[in-house]
Amino acid sequence: ETIQNYHPGVWSQYLELCRKMQASPGVCQYRKTQCCVTSGYRHPQYNTEEAKGAKDSAHLYGLALDIYVGSDLKEQMRWAKVASSLFTRVAIYPGQTNIHVDMMPLKDKYAIPFMINIGGTTKERAYSFAELENKATKYT
Repeated sequence: ETIQNYHPGVWSQYLELCRKMQASPGVCQYRKTQCCVTSGYRHPQYNTEEAKGAKDSAHLYGLALDIYVGSDLKEQMRWAKVASSLFTRVAIYPGQTNIHVDMMPLKDKYAIPFMINIGGTTKERAYSFAELENKATKYT
């Protein structure tokens, strides 16, 4: 509910992503199923201490979601491709279970639309989905 109230634009795009992926939207609580949100808005203290998020994370502005899709990299790429038509930025997490989506304006430090993140660190950046696909082959 907090996610819906805090950033309705992000929430509506998220619902559309779930619809396109034929998955049920929701917030992960006890059981993770594809398309459930694992992280939305983060208070700065929580972002730093608990989530180990970047100090300039889009989560701090209420413009980002981490979505459980499973650990299979091909599946993450399938979700990322669809998400790229709905969000300004998308990140995959090889070896983890989420993708990151946000609606930060593509300028300044947020100018890169695609990322590969591992352990909270951006390892690769890409300007197109094709470039992301190419770089992701290192992580299969």
